[in-house]
Amino acid sequence: MGERAWFAALACAALSVAASCGLELTGSGSDASTPDDATARDATVDSPDDVFVEDGPPRADSAADAGPLDGGCDANVATSAKHCGQCGHDCLGGACVDGVCAPVVLAGELNGPAYVAVEGDYVYATLDGAQTPDAGLLVRVPTAGLPNGSAPDAFVDRLTNPARIVVSGGYAYYVTRVSDGARGDVQKCSINTQPCTSAEILKSGLNRPHGVTVSGNDLFFTTYSAELFRCPTAGCAPDAGALHSNSGEHFYGVATEGTGVFFAENEFGKVLRCSKDSCDAGPATLASNEPGADAVFAYGGTVYWANTDGDGAIHSCAATATNCTPTNIALDQHGPRDLVVDDSGVYWTSYGDGQVRTCPLAGCSAPIVLATNQTGPWGIAVDANSVYWANHDGPGQIVKVRKRLK
Repeated sequence: MGERAWFAALACAALSVAASCGLELTGSGSDASTPDDATARDATVDSPDDVFVEDGPPRADSAADAGPLDGGCDANVATSAKHCGQCGHDCLGGACVDGVCAPVVLAGELNGPAYVAVEGDYVYATLDGAQTPDAGLLVRVPTAGLPNGSAPDAFVDRLTNPARIVVSGGYAYYVTRVSDGARGDVQKCSINTQPCTSAEILKSGLNRPHGVTVSGNDLFFTTYSAELFRCPTAGCAPDAGALHSNSGEHFYGVATEGTGVFFAENEFGKVLRCSKDSCDAGPATLASNEPGADAVFAYGGTVYWANTDGDGAIHSCAATATNCTPTNIALDQHGPRDLVVDDSGVYWTSYGDGQVRTCPLAGCSAPIVLATNQTGPWGIAVDANSVYWANHDGPGQIVKVRKRLK
């Protein structure tokens, strides 16, 4: 900028008549529009400190031509993948569309990705191999994604229908299952060596194990034949019995919180609670009339679950409640398949309509849609910055999207 133009700008600012000086002013814009208000607002000048003046013709990236600018980073926050919605909000590999980060495929052309867990710089996923015996895999994908055409690292191969997975203390714990009888296992494998050459079967001969979670040095898992087990993560005794069982029911998702272990009973639609140490007196009923209760997650003194049947509700109750009236986190969610919770909210996959959604912890009347047109979204996981999920159908994928701005 020329010296004369600079002094002219100072004079204009002092007299509050900058427009009469014939100089173009470009200031910091207001915050980018949210997903609920997608119309971008014009950039405005907030204070003299936000203003800079330049000689010559208008800039090509001015707010009038290209959308809202943020003066803190001089970026178009409607389209900048490094400053999406506001300065410094990086889409971490995804595109920025109208100030919102879009999903990005981390790995594709996978054979039946089912469930995911994230630890450090990697997503760990079970691939059920279209439920073909010995065709399943446990794989690892960088959270930054794979180069186009690259195959993910295979940690364990020749698995039969691997499903839910949890990563804790340097190990991946996962279940394998066959639909026609008691041939399922709970296994563990170190994530510190690749491939895992010493996958260990912790418990075998199970009838379709479903849920699995780790609490301290203990592993909890459930089976379709209504058994809840507790074993040391070092391994189950060969004759280890169930913490609780009930013939005629079907146990699915499982989670722990405090001294309690919580699990979904899918056949009659209940969420149940036992003490981690003993369930000799039978479980307490946290909630009933929960059709198709499936995935369960406990966080911050609250238990959250997804009902795959009925109105497809995402519900919650206090972990200490008995026969509670659930809080409606969201209703009519089209067959929610899995859910996960952290400080930023509740996240779930809706298999029926191919969407991934989120709500605040207290619930919401209109969930935020993070992704649409997903091919069979299934398992889901989060870290501090992003949401990850498996698209089970079609050209199977592991997908990531940056969490939304608050």
